Amino acid sequence: MPLPLHLAQGRPLRPHGRPGHRGARAPRVTVGEWRADVTLIAERIRDVYRRHPWCAELAPHATWGPHTQDYMEFFLAALEPTGLDPRERIEFIGLLNAWVGTITGLERQPAAEDALARLHHFASMAADPARPHLARAITSLMQADPAASSPDRLFERGLDRLIRGIAVR
Repeated sequence: MPLPLHLAQGRPLRPHGRPGHRGARAPRVTVGEWRADVTLIAERIRDVYRRHPWCAELAPHATWGPHTQDYMEFFLAALEPTGLDPRERIEFIGLLNAWVGTITGLERQPAAEDALARLHHFASMAADPARPHLARAITSLMQADPAASSPDRLFERGLDRLIRGIAVR
């Protein structure tokens, strides 16, 4: 319903100013353990980015409306037990959001011809003696068990590494 018609009918606006808009909301209560809270948030971000891939590109430039403010309040509270100061918590939130956006983008399957071209390109990098560290890393990835490289496993491992990267003070 257009905003002028909505107002003409005397219907109240929601706090964010758009009638009927319902975005993703932050959880109301923390789980109580900061690692579990961060995992919950990361999983919710991932779900949103899977449903709306454009959000990952928009997020860094979006204004902070009420939903974003609720999200940030929840996330900052969840990180409080870590001992990170407020600036460090904001930095971690940005890092986590960027990582979830990147990993979710990588989950989208390329076209078959793009995948084949990418495979050939990686095979040539694995065979390049001029870059031995990269060659070993690429070879390791190409020889890994496919189950270990599933999007869910990659997400779990990466999230675990990010969370363990916080030295609780």
